[in-house]
Amino acid sequence: MPTTTHLTNQGNQIISGVKTFSNTGSFNTLQITNKKLSSYSLNSTNFIFGDNYLNFTNSSSNLTGTLPSGIVSGINYYAKNLNSGIFFISGSGSRTIDGFSTLNLYKNESVQLVGVNTVGYTGWVTISADGGIS
Repeated sequence: MPTTTHLTNQGNQIISGVKTFSNTGSFNTLQITNKKLSSYSLNSTNFIFGDNYLNFTNSSSNLTGTLPSGIVSGINYYAKNLNSGIFFISGSGSRTIDGFSTLNLYKNESVQLVGVNTVGYTGWVTISADGGIS
């Protein structure tokens, strides 16, 4: 007969096995150790950045990816162009990227973008980028 263990409200506790939560949780701090992020999108047509952190384009034609207009500080996207078409990344409305309305990625170029929403500035900033993007 399996042993039954109950969760406590306080203190440290190890929980094993697969757990499914039917409602959204609220966490003060969340740390994920030794896990891969498997959510990504591979795009061959124009798209809007959504729930996927990793966004790849694969087209010999030019594509546009539009960033969300509602920016939460710390929202983070990685984008890479895998093919010969130019990948245009566009801010939405007045939400610019380092002060510019678009950013262009050429074949094999990539960029990491982070949303900033504070008094005095709301927009997208590049954290890391390959040389040559414009």
